[in-house]
Amino acid sequence: MKKKSEAKKEVKKISIQEGISISRIYNYSDDCTFFNLHIDNTPVGEITINGCKLISTQKSDFISLPSRKGDDDKYFSHVFFKITDELTSKIIDAISDNI
Repeated sequence: MKKKSEAKKEVKKISIQEGISISRIYNYSDDCTFFNLHIDNTPVGEITINGCKLISTQKSDFISLPSRKGDDDKYFSHVFFKITDELTSKIIDAISDNI
């Protein structure tokens, strides 16, 4: 029997396109949904970005990558990369289908 610390919980991943998937979709409020973004086949293996958000506004929906509020009350990103409009649409559709 595995010790509790050794047991790995299987995470259901939803494939968005080749090499990109999302998991752990959590609807926080009517206008904010958290999820994790997985990028496979990078030179260093799989990269997982925890704490991404889908933000819904009256104007549009957009993806916000993790950030932290500094002592000066400004927000600073932990991760930055360009998510294409096509990939954004696919992620939004996948989240909408699974919440």
